Amino acid sequence: MNPTPVFSDAKGLFRDLRRALHRIPEPAHAEHRTQRFILENLQGTGADFVECVGTGVKAVYRASRPSGTLCFRADMDALRITEENGVPYASQSPGLMHACGHDGHMAVLLAFAAFLRQHRDRMVNDIVLLFQPAEESVGGAKGMVEAGVLRDPDVDAVFGLHLMPHIPQGRIGLRPGALMAAASEFDITVTGKSAHAAMPHEGVDALLAAAHLVVQMQGIVSRDTDPFEACVVSIGKVSGGEARNIVAREVVLQGTLRSYSKAVFLKTKERIAALMAGLEKGMGVSAEFCETMYYPPVVNDERLAKKAALLLGDMAFEPAPLMTAEDFAYYQREVPGLFLFLGCRNEDKGHVHPLHTPRFDFDEAALAAGLEAFWRIAFCAGMV
Repeated sequence: MNPTPVFSDAKGLFRDLRRALHRIPEPAHAEHRTQRFILENLQGTGADFVECVGTGVKAVYRASRPSGTLCFRADMDALRITEENGVPYASQSPGLMHACGHDGHMAVLLAFAAFLRQHRDRMVNDIVLLFQPAEESVGGAKGMVEAGVLRDPDVDAVFGLHLMPHIPQGRIGLRPGALMAAASEFDITVTGKSAHAAMPHEGVDALLAAAHLVVQMQGIVSRDTDPFEACVVSIGKVSGGEARNIVAREVVLQGTLRSYSKAVFLKTKERIAALMAGLEKGMGVSAEFCETMYYPPVVNDERLAKKAALLLGDMAFEPAPLMTAEDFAYYQREVPGLFLFLGCRNEDKGHVHPLHTPRFDFDEAALAAGLEAFWRIAFCAGMV
């Protein structure tokens, strides 16, 4: 493989790109300013083809004699969080914040595009860059796949990364097989009959039934799941009832189910359904399950992981899998894929706050390892 460029030279570029994007966070499928920023910064990078896919962007860079086609993806959307970092580049959109590092992911891909322009003669693979909307909410990757972004040219392998504040800056987490869990977000609506609280026998208490269901669901993992399998069933929000002196007619439970195993995932859903049926029979309520979101598990291709580990050398280590979810899995359903964890923990600079919190921040120098990883992968003829 050819010598790697010195990516420390990109420090200013990383900082400018990331901070400009951090100021303009936008929610899922409304990333219009972000899309314009990406299109402006792709100009002059020598892309053979650039198109908008909804609020996303696809750019294609063709090699003169390609060994194959590699795709690199970054997500674009922000979270509905009010930022608490008193920094000059803080969010300028009230109630919205890039609290999951997507501004950094986009900055890596835009810097990568700039380096492709400078080293086009060294390319050994066709390169597709995907800027994808709506990762945080509805699984925008599924829509991108359905729109045909992995075709024309036909992608042989897809790569992505995610900033991780529990991993030291400069390190890259890379493991074959299961990396992140399948995730289902669901609502369970329990419906009974209202009555005056002083005459509860005239009603059917949805709140009491829902409370029983929450407790019973905790036994799914502890008693119905193989102890050597990973599974999470959590109810995060309960809403319902009308007043303190009225028997609740309706209660909604909002929760999440996560597992690496498809069999465990399906069995757990069956157990939830069985508990709901028992609740209906035993307490006289009705219960309805509605899945609001589903992401498949992120499972890294064994061959790609092994090859990338050799290319990244001491930068890489094998992390434990996480029960978090990522819609990158939809690309992996179509072609072999590899997802990386990019360390950004820097205690000296106070960058220790978790993802999805108002204080999350990172040093843009952390992005150099991500660009280095993408460069080594892209310019290796043996990846496909």
